[in-house]
Amino acid sequence: MLKKIKEIFSRHNIKVFYHFTDINNLPIIGKCNGLWSKEKLEEHGFLSDIVTGGNELSLNLDKELENWNKVHLYFCPNTPMVYNKQKESHSCYFIIKPDVAFEQGVFFTNTNATRKRNGHKRDHGLEGLKLVDFDTIKSTLETGPKPWDKTWHRNVQAECLIPQEVSIDKILSINFISEASLEEGNRLWRNNLHPPFKVDNNLFYAGFPVVNSAILTSSDISKDNVKSKHFEHEDTFVSGQKITFLVNVQATPGLEANIKWFLENRDIINESTTVFENQSNYWHWTSIDSANLNSGRYNVEYYLGNTRWIRITFIIYDF
Repeated sequence: MLKKIKEIFSRHNIKVFYHFTDINNLPIIGKCNGLWSKEKLEEHGFLSDIVTGGNELSLNLDKELENWNKVHLYFCPNTPMVYNKQKESHSCYFIIKPDVAFEQGVFFTNTNATRKRNGHKRDHGLEGLKLVDFDTIKSTLETGPKPWDKTWHRNVQAECLIPQEVSIDKILSINFISEASLEEGNRLWRNNLHPPFKVDNNLFYAGFPVVNSAILTSSDISKDNVKSKHFEHEDTFVSGQKITFLVNVQATPGLEANIKWFLENRDIINESTTVFENQSNYWHWTSIDSANLNSGRYNVEYYLGNTRWIRITFIIYDF
């Protein structure tokens, strides 16, 4: 049977699986040394710290439909669920080795595994793979999503359900939508070893707000030089310097950006809000004067709507 499953994967060019999650889950994933099912996270006291992909209804359906002890993987990115989550969260993709599907207890489904109305079908092994619409999968991988097509909408959500966990050695890479997102991923994962971090915005839907880059600098920034001059990131400053937070953002009309400057103990020392009028790429910057700040560590965070995109730590010295 294993040989036949491998032949099916080879024939349909299935080289990886995809798992989409909120970037704020990275510390727990690093601590767990892999992707864990909700059941295993709950048993170890981590579930309350996880930003889950679904709402209360979908979580209840996971329990009812026996998905609670499974890790959900997809055959391709750009699924309808990803579209809905990308509107409201800061997320990343895990790229998974296909051999996780060769283990005991793996299920395949023909659509979303929480679908109850006009329900989904599932099975093990070869019988499970017969449920998967590989033509839709192939088309999506080659030409992208087709959200106007009801058949695509249902069949692209076919899943591979892995019992209990996907260990870290099965993760080929963790992919982010931008350099700023990758940097936030590095900060959240901390110094632990991890799979390669990469930027691949092709995995994500276009048209949503994105922070492309973010730096701190003591250089003077103006409308005249912001597009023509290269500014290096600085993380240490001398008391009295002006500190400017420079962000490149892809915005949508009416989008609110919020910048918060913190002491190390999280007390806010400065906060500003901007509302973008048009859908466009913007250079957005704001500054603080460090003259009245003590020596020490500080943080600055950038939010789009209610979603934090990046936190940068910096130090002020008093010479």
